[in-house]
Amino acid sequence: MRLSISAPALGALSLAVLPLVSLSLAVGARPCAAATTDTPQVTTPAPASAPASAPAAAAAESPAPVGVTTSTYHDALTGRDLALTVWYPASGPGTPVTLGGNAVFEGISGERGAPILPGRHPMVLLSHGGLRSADNTGAWLARRLARAGYVVVAEDGPMLGAKDAPLAVNEIANRAYDLRGALDAVLANPDWEARIAPDRIAAIGVFLGGTAALSLAGAAFDPAAFARSCDPTPATTPADIAKGAAQPGKAAPAKPATAKQASGAERDGPGLDCAWFRQGGLNLHAADLTPLAKLTRDHRIGFAIAVAPEYAASMDPASLTRGAVPMAIVDLGKPGETPEGMEGKVLADAAPSLTYLRLPTVTRFDAFTQCTAKGAAILKDSGSDAPICNDSGPARDAAHAVLADELRSLLDSELH
Repeated sequence: MRLSISAPALGALSLAVLPLVSLSLAVGARPCAAATTDTPQVTTPAPASAPASAPAAAAAESPAPVGVTTSTYHDALTGRDLALTVWYPASGPGTPVTLGGNAVFEGISGERGAPILPGRHPMVLLSHGGLRSADNTGAWLARRLARAGYVVVAEDGPMLGAKDAPLAVNEIANRAYDLRGALDAVLANPDWEARIAPDRIAAIGVFLGGTAALSLAGAAFDPAAFARSCDPTPATTPADIAKGAAQPGKAAPAKPATAKQASGAERDGPGLDCAWFRQGGLNLHAADLTPLAKLTRDHRIGFAIAVAPEYAASMDPASLTRGAVPMAIVDLGKPGETPEGMEGKVLADAAPSLTYLRLPTVTRFDAFTQCTAKGAAILKDSGSDAPICNDSGPARDAAHAVLADELRSLLDSELH
């Protein structure tokens, strides 16, 4: 594991800076902002308003400053360079910066170079998004958790393209390895290591990130179940028949797997991205699923939260009872609103140590940041039918507060 680190000043936190990559969601190229020196000072921080080891009680947005730093690391296991963004509770201001903003999504502000609160802090590894998600989709959540007293290490995996379906199996496994590598990288930096409470480290994931978080906590894939996840099944409801092989918020496949799917008599199984897999020539029954079978628990993780986890039906329920750490699964939206492949309820009764809850007022689209005024129109023009921007505005702010508060409560209950 190699972390690219600039030479730190005495007593200063320092992570080398990667040019910041903007979010893109089928809206063209990714513009880059200029890199800057990134050294949040910790030698003489202002007194904290609360003990550094106890996150504040409120997860709602507040004027409290949040520091942010960016980095790259090279993971020898996967052989790729990936971006990290670290959000942390600050005791004073730094240089204002905005991360992740583009034509569709608003950016999230932070304070580059802000002094970190003294003491050791609980840490959250954050992975947000699916196989084709863009960077910084979880920045809004990272900032809220940092304001509540957590050091949040957000990792962004690569966004696969339309022709990258053959890479999907490896990428699903790599999301878990990426989180493990991010933890290695941060703890290998002595300045950051001195600010982390090693017995209070959690993983939070949204969508595929949720699957990765569960894997780090000891949940194991069932390769046979994953291979079957896109098998056609009989359509059982009028809604199934009406939508054929399509899933809510996703376009119907251009090439149905079977004639019955074309007629609406069959639908895809509980997997996700089945149409994309078919169009890319990925046959899950013929694919090498060894990478999924090799995923193992990271014993440094003390708690894991999966929000609308993808492929939950492809995990072995028994693995959640074999030495796994406490976990929580948070499903979004009312029953039936979310695609079956993003529902974690199938694992709700798998282990006594697992907490399950549903937030009916928070949709899966609320897991994204706020859209710009033109975001919905841009997505429509790009051919997307997903209503990601439909409820952006005050309603999404309220949903963000609900989700962040629930996650903070779960973290507080397990890490303190």
